Amino acid sequence: MNAAEPKAQPLAKMGSSQLQTGESALPNHASSMVEVIARAAADPNTDVSKMERLYAMLKEENARIAEQQFNEAMAAAQAEMPMIIKRSTNPSTNSKYAKLEAMAKAIMPIIEKYKFSLKFSEGDSPNAAKIRVTCKVSMGGHSEDYHVDLTPDDMGMKGSASKTQSARPW
Repeated sequence: MNAAEPKAQPLAKMGSSQLQTGESALPNHASSMVEVIARAAADPNTDVSKMERLYAMLKEENARIAEQQFNEAMAAAQAEMPMIIKRSTNPSTNSKYAKLEAMAKAIMPIIEKYKFSLKFSEGDSPNAAKIRVTCKVSMGGHSEDYHVDLTPDDMGMKGSASKTQSARPW
């Protein structure tokens, strides 16, 4: 990015109402690009390949700004995330753990505050003995994919279907 290029207002400089409502922090740069494209589209002498390049530039700029806003919101949300305390005990393994419900109760207000959406699913794990849990995290016009490969729970008295289900976080 060159020094003359306008950039999106950092989330840290946005008011909390802007951040929480998802109000745009964009400068007039993207809207001015739209105006240029609209003027070019209205001109019958405009070359179609120029229009396509202008549109591609607009899409790239919008994607860059959406990623920047996503990253800034993610950093702000992570800074607010509480420590999750392991309050439950597994008598079979004599270990402590945090219940999924307790984790969700602690973090969902922050996830919602910053307008993130989460979509969980399963994917193919390269290790046949594991289950891959995926999560698509989206905010505005940007998404990121995360995954974790989990070992099915084989402790206690469960059938094979229950062992697989206990590894799933939903």
